[in-house]
Amino acid sequence: MRFSSSRIEKEKLHIDPTDQNDFTRPVTLQRRDPRQPAAGREVKPEEEEPEPEPNPEDEKEAERIAQLKAEKDAWKAMEAAKSAPAIKDPNA
Repeated sequence: MRFSSSRIEKEKLHIDPTDQNDFTRPVTLQRRDPRQPAAGREVKPEEEEPEPEPNPEDEKEAERIAQLKAEKDAWKAMEAAKSAPAIKDPNA
């Protein structure tokens, strides 16, 4: 059988994708507009909250955390210096 049944068919169906009667559009498209919010997600309105005034307790806590971080970094640097020294010039 050399010819398929679709080639033998004399009457060809012509479907015009722009005609709504012949071609119904899909419910959802494959690609979405990236500027639009994702489907199923609510758009949350952006509310600007006034920045609270800094409390002296918060400043003290921030200073304490910064001091602990500095101590930890110094300890890490000291421990790194104890480990195997880096070779400055491998060809020397």
